[in-house]
Amino acid sequence: MQPMGYGGPPAPMSPPGGGYEFGPFENATIEGVAKFARWWGILSLVGGALLVLFALGMAGLGAMHAVLPESTAAQAGSLGAVSAVVGMQALVFLSVGVFYLKSGGALRSVIDTQGNDVELLMNAMQTMKRAFQIEAIATVVGFFMGFILNIIIRIANSG
Repeated sequence: MQPMGYGGPPAPMSPPGGGYEFGPFENATIEGVAKFARWWGILSLVGGALLVLFALGMAGLGAMHAVLPESTAAQAGSLGAVSAVVGMQALVFLSVGVFYLKSGGALRSVIDTQGNDVELLMNAMQTMKRAFQIEAIATVVGFFMGFILNIIIRIANSG
């Protein structure tokens, strides 16, 4: 007699999510999330592009103030600092937009393909997780940078 658990060959391992297909209800839910992820990605890209233009405009104003005799160095420096912070925020919006577009496309692939829904869904969730992480970290960093920039500008303009 063989000890328990040693009666036969082990069952073959199946790949994660192999062969499972979501039904119409699940597909409709995933499709809704995919649409909003792509929509938010497009909005983030457009917002990032507008912020780039704004940052360039602020940098140009700062450069003008640097050469005008009636302007102070504090005015030029303030505009340059604001331009730098807005430019960094623009880069965040642009990168987050790319990740949301990717996650929307990855979620869409769950609906459009056959036989690997769970694995595709997990890949899409990883991409969306990265977008959430970038957005959360950038929001906290941006808040503190704005706060510090506000203090620096007030000190520069008070003297």
